[in-house]
Amino acid sequence: MKIKLLLICLFALLFSDFNASGNMLLDYHRKYNKQSNSKVHRTPVQIPVDVEYDQATRQVVITSNGEVDATVTIYDKNGSILYYSPSVDGSYTIPAGYEGLVTIVLDSRDWYATAKIMVDD
Repeated sequence: MKIKLLLICLFALLFSDFNASGNMLLDYHRKYNKQSNSKVHRTPVQIPVDVEYDQATRQVVITSNGEVDATVTIYDKNGSILYYSPSVDGSYTIPAGYEGLVTIVLDSRDWYATAKIMVDD
């Protein structure tokens, strides 16, 4: 019973905030070096980057603490680039009339992070 309740709560969390405005969670992925050791790091990674989406103005705002060296690329549902920036800090307005999934990718030398937004008119 506890497992069923836990699964229901997880699904509710996954789908409840998908279209909402506000801060978004980034999925962090480490780029592995084949020459590195095979030690597994289990500590959660904290990326000092905030991604916010305002549904009313259709604006994505990305801010960092100024020490993050990464590029930002925003893709539409077909994989075409909507926006590219060589630095993390900035904002972008989703074009009027666009509906669908938008993927945000932050790419650094050692890691990359992704976030997804469902944009509705």
